[in-house]
Amino acid sequence: MKENQYFAFGYLISMAVVLPWSNAFMNILIFGGILFIIQNAIIDKRIFSRLKKASLLFYLCLAFIGMILLNGVLLNDPKGFHYVLRMLTVLILPVMMKIMIGKTTDNQIRKIINLYIHSVSILCLASLLIAISGMVLKANTVLTLKDIAYTNLSSVLVNHEPIYFSLFVGLAILLATSEFLSKKNSRKSLIYVVGVVFLLLFLFLLGSRTTILATFVSLGVLGIVRSRKFLVGLLLLFTIIFAVNYNYNSSFRLRIDYVINFNTEFNFQENWSYEGLAVRFMTWNCSLEGISNHFWLGTGVSGAQDYLDNCFREHKYESLLFFTRENGAVFNSHNLYLDVFLKLGVFGFVLLMTILILILYKSSRYKNIHLLLILTFFMVNGLTESVLVREKGIMLFTFFFGLFLCYNPKQPKITITK
Repeated sequence: MKENQYFAFGYLISMAVVLPWSNAFMNILIFGGILFIIQNAIIDKRIFSRLKKASLLFYLCLAFIGMILLNGVLLNDPKGFHYVLRMLTVLILPVMMKIMIGKTTDNQIRKIINLYIHSVSILCLASLLIAISGMVLKANTVLTLKDIAYTNLSSVLVNHEPIYFSLFVGLAILLATSEFLSKKNSRKSLIYVVGVVFLLLFLFLLGSRTTILATFVSLGVLGIVRSRKFLVGLLLLFTIIFAVNYNYNSSFRLRIDYVINFNTEFNFQENWSYEGLAVRFMTWNCSLEGISNHFWLGTGVSGAQDYLDNCFREHKYESLLFFTRENGAVFNSHNLYLDVFLKLGVFGFVLLMTILILILYKSSRYKNIHLLLILTFFMVNGLTESVLVREKGIMLFTFFFGLFLCYNPKQPKITITK
């Protein structure tokens, strides 16, 4: 029925547009998605049989959530039960999309992808204009890139931290670049080029180093698959944008210098400067100790933070303690893999890695370049961020993993260029 097709199309469009802007509206849409699944299950009894024949990936995700629930029961961890509710999105969105994508056309799915790109681009442009306007209106202020970078830019319109805003932007760049490489119309290609360059500039202003790395690693994968010329152009573009930011954006230069002059004894008590890599070294060290002490079952969801806080005090990590005491900051593992291992033990970690390996297999088996790009982006960001801790990360990656697991755009097959 055309009504179902348009309804599914409109619903997926709403999610793609709202995703970068509001967690609250996304939660409302996800609740509506639950009702949609229930409605379709009542109308079409075959949905239950399809779920019974669901892919191994579905059952692995179900087992992963079950592991969190079991862990909460065994360790009497109330936060574990709350985390289960958040992680249910990992199952709800793909099931909803599986039903909806069966009711939409290839052209409509393309529009959904493009509307996400446009939504992120509008958010970036509006944030940039507001940040610039705010600085211009300040009396006796000379506008510099530092004044419209990092936290001064990330939360002026929507309350995003730089890392999470960067995730939305990085994914938009990957999708826009993929669309650009699939276009034969030179006019449309030019629009994508302008959009990608703007989003890359914005990404560097946000200054999240890992997301910048993850974006270019993923684009490199795309270049290996599609074109050597693209790789050369990508390297040139990266060099130009990096050089401009390093020379004229003191906020970005400081963050790069911290990496070059990495010091595990870094202390930001005196000037409140924040060195993310040194902080992560401390959280990784304590996470590894926690894994060693709670190898089989983990600490539980709430137990993980208690363990880390105690470890910071025992090791006298004054930088972390100072920032926690003065600013109320809470530091998690800052690594997806360590975070899961610490909380759920070896079995939860093995389940997570099995899921990621299976997604990698599916992306290669079905020549799904979009799925491969999202997976690469997700795994690289996971090196320095616990991307499945906050709703923004859970919703973002679940939406796109669900979308491209259910739908594979008709593009040239993945073949490695010589």
